[in-house]
Amino acid sequence: QKYKVTKIKNPIVKSFWEKQMAKTADFHRSEMLNYFTSKFGRFMTNNMMKNIIAIGKEPKKILSWEVETPVETPFVVVKDVRVTKPIEKG
Repeated sequence: QKYKVTKIKNPIVKSFWEKQMAKTADFHRSEMLNYFTSKFGRFMTNNMMKNIIAIGKEPKKILSWEVETPVETPFVVVKDVRVTKPIEKG
């Protein structure tokens, strides 16, 4: 766990793990981890969500024939996405 905490870049999140969780008793820590897992588990098990590499900070207006109303959303960088079916070699 200490190694993983060294990789955290957000100072608020890092502070939580270094200070708050360090003082928490084992029983309460397991309860908190179960809570976190229940909230974030669906994002970690969903293949599309696991492949998100980055999310932009500034929303951009998207105009498309598929969207009736313009939408403002940040850019999302996703790895391992196939837009078309690959050509089978045979």
